[in-house]
Parts: sequence; structure tokens; C-alpha cells
Amino acid sequence: MTDSAPEREQIDILVKRDYRRRRLDTYLATRFPQHSRTYWQHLIREGHALVNGVPTKPSYAIQKGDRIALSLEPLPPSALEPEAMPLDILHEDPYLIVLNKPAGLVVHPAPGHLHGTLIQGVLHHVLQEGTHLSDGSAPDRPGIVHRLDKDTSGLIVMAKEETAHRNLARQFEHRRVEKTYVAVARGEVNFDSDYVELRLGPHPRDRLRTTVRERDGKEASTFYEVVERYRGYTFVRAHPKTGRTHQIRVHLSAIGHPLVGDVLYGGSVLLARDIGVTELAPEEPVMGRQALHAERLSFFHPARGEKVTFNAPWPDDLARLVSLLRKHRSQPDEPVR
Repeated sequence: MTDSAPEREQIDILVKRDYRRRRLDTYLATRFPQHSRTYWQHLIREGHALVNGVPTKPSYAIQKGDRIALSLEPLPPSALEPEAMPLDILHEDPYLIVLNKPAGLVVHPAPGHLHGTLIQGVLHHVLQEGTHLSDGSAPDRPGIVHRLDKDTSGLIVMAKEETAHRNLARQFEHRRVEKTYVAVARGEVNFDSDYVELRLGPHPRDRLRTTVRERDGKEASTFYEVVERYRGYTFVRAHPKTGRTHQIRVHLSAIGHPLVGDVLYGGSVLLARDIGVTELAPEEPVMGRQALHAERLSFFHPARGEKVTFNAPWPDDLARLVSLLRKHRSQPDEPVR
């Protein structure tokens, strides 16, 4: 006797608005931000997303009145088991929880990362407190309204109540959330501030990467401002106006300034010898991950309506990087600001 396959989650959607012929995969990735666009493309191609009762393509242009039937395969039950872990909670109330995520921590379970994720730690925390996370848009992503890359540190908000979840998701979708990141880029950026407006989409051959696709990519805009300049490096604050996958990393790389440590987009790991640091061994990494931290997050509280703002202190590795650049790479003709 063999075990039966796990029951798939069935979700039915009626498209109630005119989305100006938005692609099906884009619509689903926006409505369910806990899953990537690549995930939805795979699901659609496998025949688990029917439109008006028939299979279709990821590029199908949705129309008002379409009925979309989704059949989602759940992760193994163990993937959602609560796990005790230290959490840096900056704010919590009955509607939401705001955390400072450390670098290296995956946000939610996925193949290859079924344990030790942020969501499992938060599930353990809320159960200990006698509360819960929102059901969210899918059974394997409770509370998730947006994501951070594994090796990006900083602010993330999760929902604890259903109405709050929908409200926060709409704010992200309609760009009402203000996000500020701090980053260290390779090279000396030309302008003190500027917009990078380059359309982005999935890389045609590497599913892990996003790339500039001016003809068929999605609109993407990032405003950056220079905070400090060093010889060969620039410390910037970035304010993404859209929320595309890897947006800041790809935009800065596209203008010739990949982030320190971002090996996926051209920024190699920074070693002590690269900047003349003598306090460390020559081959010791100064920053072993991409130098990117979600420092500030502002949105409208889903229950009270007022604007709330949260700030996350810099992690030790980023603080050390900036300190060493100030010491060993400061520009003699320009005082540190």
C-alpha cells in the first residue's frame, strides 16, 4: 500500500477589474507576492492554472470577467512546522509584526530550504504568544506580503490578520510603501543622485537572475543618492519606486556599479587586501555577501490608517565595511559627510 499524494490547494479567482491586458503570470505574481513569477510560469505550463476552464500560456492577457482556477501543490507538512529561533522584532501588534531580518536567513520554505526559515521562527513566536499569522494568499506562505533576498538584511513586515494582509498587499502593489536601502557599490558613481529607469525581466537562460529587458520587461525605477564616496567605492541610499526581483542589485550593476559582494551581478567578494586593510588577514573577506540592507520602511497602518515608519540598525558586517572604507579608502580632497 502506497501513500496517497498530498491534496492540492484549490483557489478560484474572478478578475473583477480591467488590467489593460496584463499577462497572466504577472497578474498572479502581483496578487500572490509570496511566489515568484518563475513559480507561476511553471505552474501555468504544467496545466495547474486554468482560465475559463482551459489551460493557457503565461503570456495570456487577462480580461475583466476571466475565471482563474489554480491548483497548488503544498510543501511537505514538515516545511511549516514552527521552529524556535532568535528574532529581532522591532514592532508587534494584533495586526502585524515588523522584523529586522539577518543576512543568510531564507524568508519562507522552498525546495532546498525546508527548515530554519524566518516564517518558521515567526510561527513559533506567535504560537508562544497565543496569536497567529494571517492565512495569506496561499497555505504555505502565512503572513507573507513581501520578501527580502536571503543575503539581504533588514526590514520585513508580516501580517497577523486577514484584512491587514490584504491591505498591506494592496499598498505594496500600488506603490504606497516607501522603502530605503543602504548599499555599497564598486566604483565611484558619477552623479550625487539620479534615477535608474530600466525595464527588468527574467534572464532568458538563468532562472536565478533578473536582467534588463527594455523591449518586454516590466517597468522598474530606482532613485539613489550618494552618502559617502571612497577611492573605488561608493556608499549610497537607494529608494526603489517599484518592487521587481533583485531590482536595486540589477539597476546598479547595469550602470556599472555592482554591489560589493554581489557575485550574481558582477560584484566580487571584497577581501582585506583589496582595500589595504592590515588589521585582518589578506584573504579574509570584509563583506562576504551583497552589501545591501533594508534600512527604512514606511506604510499606512492597516487598522489605524496613520503612516508608520520603522528603521533597522546596520548589521555588524555592513558597519565594519563602511568603517574600513572610511579608514583606508576615504578621499583626501573630500571630507566624509
